Amino acid sequence: MNQITWLEQNVDKVRERAFMARQNLKKNPTSYSARVNLQTVEKRLAELQNRLQIEKSKEVSHLHRHASSSF
Repeated sequence: MNQITWLEQNVDKVRERAFMARQNLKKNPTSYSARVNLQTVEKRLAELQNRLQIEKSKEVSHLHRHASSSF
Protein backbone atom coordinates (compact mmCIF):
# COMPACT_ATOMS: atom_id res chain seq x y z
CA MET A 1 0.00 0.00 0.00
CA ASN A 2 1.45 3.34 -0.98
CA GLN A 3 1.41 6.48 1.13
CA ILE A 4 -1.45 8.13 -0.76
CA THR A 5 -3.71 5.09 -0.44
CA TRP A 6 -2.92 4.82 3.26
CA LEU A 7 -3.68 8.50 3.79
CA GLU A 8 -6.94 8.32 1.81
CA GLN A 9 -8.11 5.37 3.88
CA ASN A 10 -7.23 7.10 7.12
CA VAL A 11 -8.90 10.35 6.05
CA ASP A 12 -12.09 8.36 5.47
CA LYS A 13 -11.84 6.71 8.89
CA VAL A 14 -11.19 10.00 10.66
CA ARG A 15 -14.07 11.66 8.78
CA GLU A 16 -16.34 8.97 10.22
CA ARG A 17 -14.92 9.62 13.69
CA ALA A 18 -15.48 13.36 13.23
CA PHE A 19 -19.08 12.74 12.22
CA MET A 20 -19.63 10.62 15.32
CA ALA A 21 -17.90 13.22 17.50
CA ARG A 22 -20.19 15.95 16.10
CA GLN A 23 -23.23 13.78 16.79
CA ASN A 24 -22.00 13.19 20.34
CA LEU A 25 -21.51 16.91 20.89
CA LYS A 26 -25.03 17.62 19.59
CA LYS A 27 -26.39 15.13 22.12
CA ASN A 28 -24.21 16.56 24.90
CA PRO A 29 -23.64 20.25 24.05
CA THR A 30 -22.33 21.09 27.51
CA SER A 31 -19.88 18.19 27.64
CA TYR A 32 -16.30 19.37 27.86
CA SER A 33 -14.95 15.95 26.87
CA ALA A 34 -17.23 15.82 23.80
CA ARG A 35 -15.95 19.25 22.74
CA VAL A 36 -12.31 18.31 23.27
CA ASN A 37 -12.81 15.02 21.45
CA LEU A 38 -14.30 16.81 18.43
CA GLN A 39 -11.45 19.33 18.39
CA THR A 40 -8.89 16.53 18.57
CA VAL A 41 -10.51 14.54 15.78
CA GLU A 42 -10.89 17.63 13.58
CA LYS A 43 -7.24 18.52 14.11
CA ARG A 44 -6.20 14.99 13.14
CA LEU A 45 -8.41 15.17 10.05
CA ALA A 46 -6.85 18.47 9.00
CA GLU A 47 -3.35 17.04 9.47
CA LEU A 48 -4.15 13.97 7.38
CA GLN A 49 -5.79 16.03 4.65
CA ASN A 50 -2.76 18.32 4.54
CA ARG A 51 -0.37 15.36 4.29
CA LEU A 52 -2.54 13.83 1.57
CA GLN A 53 -2.49 17.06 -0.41
CA ILE A 54 1.31 17.26 -0.07
CA GLU A 55 1.77 13.64 -1.17
CA LYS A 56 -0.52 14.10 -4.16
CA SER A 57 1.31 17.25 -5.24
CA LYS A 58 4.64 15.42 -4.92
CA GLU A 59 3.29 12.59 -7.06
CA VAL A 60 1.99 14.99 -9.72
CA SER A 61 5.32 16.81 -9.71
CA HIS A 62 7.20 13.52 -10.01
CA LEU A 63 4.97 12.33 -12.87
CA HIS A 64 5.34 15.66 -14.63
CA ARG A 65 9.14 15.53 -14.36
CA HIS A 66 9.18 11.93 -15.55
CA ALA A 67 6.93 12.73 -18.53
CA SER A 68 9.05 15.76 -19.45
CA SER A 69 12.28 13.80 -19.32
CA SER A 70 10.97 11.07 -21.62
CA PHE A 71 10.55 13.45 -24.57
